[in-house]
Amino acid sequence: MSLNEIKIKDASLLKYINVIGTSEPCIVQVVFDGVKYGVPMDTGNADYAVILKLLDAEEITIEDGEIIEID
Repeated sequence: MSLNEIKIKDASLLKYINVIGTSEPCIVQVVFDGVKYGVPMDTGNADYAVILKLLDAEEITIEDGEIIEID
């Protein structure tokens, strides 16, 4: 399922995620309607492009991250 601008604006949580072994965040976790989405921080990703647009317009904020382990 693709996120869109409305879902991202209405998300209950936006948080940066660092995967173990990385020094910088590489995913933005978006929680919308109780479902967690992981949006790769890749400018070629349409959902991440929307997130950047909303950040630039100061319509959303993203919480500082946590480190997670991916098996």
